[in-house]
Amino acid sequence: GDDTQTFEEEGFPFTFEYPGSFEESSDVSYSSTAGGAADDARALGLDDRNAIVVSRYELNVAVTEENVDQVKPEMDDLISGLAGRELSGKQVEIGEFPGYEYEFDLEDPPEGRSRLVVLFDGKTEYTLNCQSTPERRDELEAACRQAVDTLTRT
Repeated sequence: GDDTQTFEEEGFPFTFEYPGSFEESSDVSYSSTAGGAADDARALGLDDRNAIVVSRYELNVAVTEENVDQVKPEMDDLISGLAGRELSGKQVEIGEFPGYEYEFDLEDPPEGRSRLVVLFDGKTEYTLNCQSTPERRDELEAACRQAVDTLTRT
């Protein structure tokens, strides 16, 4: 339907809107991960291959607007390892959070694609991973745009 839901979870200092047809789950698993395991994660999705996965990671160093450019080489390496090819993130600021955005194809699921938004809030990193397969790509990409466009610091 046309209705929307709002992502509002303890431990995540932001909200965003997503389609009402998406189901929320805290049972999140990946076939491959970059870096360490998430400290917390939620999946908002249509099924296990088409979802927006929101994750939180604690960092050793605070990342701010002033030093976000210094972490780009490390982020590019990390995400390139996940993608299996060299990537360079686009610097973004979403909902007052500095970060980077990446887009890459996946091997699993077959013909999968990921739009990965990495946002920093001091010593915490948040990711929105919009993963889709060809059959649901348009729906997922629209949901991802909605989430990113409505993301607001709480």
